[in-house]
Amino acid sequence: MAKSVSSTEVGAASVAPLKGPQTSPVKNNAPTTFTVFKDNAIPSACSSSCAQSTVNEPDTANSGKYIVQTSNWDIAYTSNGGAGTPTWSYQNPYSLQSGFCCDQTVTYVPSRDRFVYEGLTLGSGSTQGITIATTRSASPTSWCVYHFDGSSFGGTAGDLLDYPKIAYSNNDLYLTWNNYNSSGSWVNTGLARLPIDPLASCAGFSYNYITRTDNFTFGQTVYLSPLYAAARSVAGVTAVATTTFQPQGVATSQYLDAGEIKLAALQIARLDNDRNFPDHGQLTLLMEGGK
Repeated sequence: MAKSVSSTEVGAASVAPLKGPQTSPVKNNAPTTFTVFKDNAIPSACSSSCAQSTVNEPDTANSGKYIVQTSNWDIAYTSNGGAGTPTWSYQNPYSLQSGFCCDQTVTYVPSRDRFVYEGLTLGSGSTQGITIATTRSASPTSWCVYHFDGSSFGGTAGDLLDYPKIAYSNNDLYLTWNNYNSSGSWVNTGLARLPIDPLASCAGFSYNYITRTDNFTFGQTVYLSPLYAAARSVAGVTAVATTTFQPQGVATSQYLDAGEIKLAALQIARLDNDRNFPDHGQLTLLMEGGK
């Protein structure tokens, strides 16, 4: 069941600055960091309404014995996840939105007892966009469905809202995406804040969103070459050499050798170069020559 929503765009000044220590995008953990409590494979055979891809992109959420797992291209669920061999059933993702494509994620919000689903949709006009759906943990086939397209976030219906991701806080669901126009050019990166309570009760709601067009956005690779170009553009500079180029706290030359730092989908590169917050990124320049 779909419900109406309305939006408000907020400016950068409306977003509180980040606080606390910066998390490292790369952290080496020992192979024994994780303890496997159960290892059950979802059957490879899916119902006739869906299929399996070799690029599976799975995601999983659970509420006790109730488990929902999404993958390309199906939604699997079980209500006896505590059993030695769980019984898996399947739901057709096209039943949530006819333009279903891929990039599914699912999370569980314990305070509202709701699974929250996100999926990318493709098609013409408003069919292309992002589907958000919620359901009670005990009935993961009865979804309340919301659909957003490019015009929902100040763009154009038909824009591709690629690489969508979701996360939640105490009272809100957060949705991120990268917006590409019909010619395939990147337009902006967006973040929307959706209230959880109306989502959980299958009601209409208003929401806020912000879009950014600056260099560093969600999941965007940091390249070394623009730093060279910026330094060489300064009058009097004849040569530029880089000795260190890496995520903070990671001592390796691999990023310098590659000339790039790749980020995960929900990471944003940060280089504040603030002496009061050295963990927010540092830039050190050593200059030689001159008079």
